Amino acid sequence: MRCESCQAILDVTDRFCPACGTPNVAGKLFPRFGPALREPPGVAPRPELAPGAFGCPRCGWPVEGPDPFCVACGMSLDGVHEAQARAGFIGVWTTHGPGGLTPYRSLRVLGVTLRLVLVVLMGLSAVLTVEVVSSLADTGRATSLVRFDLIDAHDWSGRAQIALLSAMALAAILFVWWMARGYRNLAALGVRRLRFGPRWAIWSWRVPFVNLVVPKEAVDDLWRASDPTVPVYSPRWRALAVPFRVHLWWMATLGAAVLLLAAEWALPGLGNGDASAARAGLGLAAAAFPALLVASVLEWMLVADVGTRQARRFAALGPVRPESIGHHDAGADADSGPTGAEPIDGDESGEPGTRAGRRMDDPPNESSNRSVHGVY
Repeated sequence: MRCESCQAILDVTDRFCPACGTPNVAGKLFPRFGPALREPPGVAPRPELAPGAFGCPRCGWPVEGPDPFCVACGMSLDGVHEAQARAGFIGVWTTHGPGGLTPYRSLRVLGVTLRLVLVVLMGLSAVLTVEVVSSLADTGRATSLVRFDLIDAHDWSGRAQIALLSAMALAAILFVWWMARGYRNLAALGVRRLRFGPRWAIWSWRVPFVNLVVPKEAVDDLWRASDPTVPVYSPRWRALAVPFRVHLWWMATLGAAVLLLAAEWALPGLGNGDASAARAGLGLAAAAFPALLVASVLEWMLVADVGTRQARRFAALGPVRPESIGHHDAGADADSGPTGAEPIDGDESGEPGTRAGRRMDDPPNESSNRSVHGVY
């Protein structure tokens, strides 16, 4: 049997389509349309559930499987599924968890190493900025800054450029490694509904043009989802604002890359006496190295911030304790700590509520029966 509206597969006892909430008029139970003043048949009894199981917050019908709507009254079950997941959360896995869950690994060592490389990159950028500005100020001075493919390793500025290239390559490798580790930590830290999978978030750096947008969005998600105050499995992290310095870091990084490539193209080779080309290349380099310095400083701050946020979230949630495996109380207080149910605004009567699903032993809330089906 299929739904007349969305063609989803239905059971003969489904009173509403679990996918779109349309009344199943061809089913055996309500709703069905018949002659006027006809006595409706009896409603199927509500099944009894084991202690700790969740039911529909509106009618109490048992919630089974990933259906987005209650099969009895059509209410949205997003909050119930979220509450079920919270009830089963027993902490952060530091070893491989159920279902192949990637364990949490601290970003401390990677973060410290990357920040040390960024400090070196900052120093080299500052030194080369001074060299370029001095060469531009002294028109009669022969510059020792040449194309990267013709660097003189015997000159101090040539050695500085070699060190700069090495530091840039090492910082790029460490940053992608650090980002991969931090992004994989999010699942263990109770984060869901990421826009990108961990593999795509990392490999997108290698796809031309895609690497201009997707990596930045993945970094934004990494910063937001690492917030230590957001409850587990709550989508609230997606509404958090990303600091402007993160956007400025990306703009400075792209700007430095473009300016360095342009300077590389404009600078003459060794033995070339074209002064105008040399000064054009030096002008581009004079803008590229300060941009690289700014990008390095902002990346240093980004790495420090994300590492601190993930460490605080791990401390707030706590690691999985071996004695708690298989003995977690699904009916524990849902409002305690970061694992509690996400509070929502109260109803029209002014009473506060939560998104947690109602237990089967609670009476149905008659005040919420405002229509036959839909999202409430």
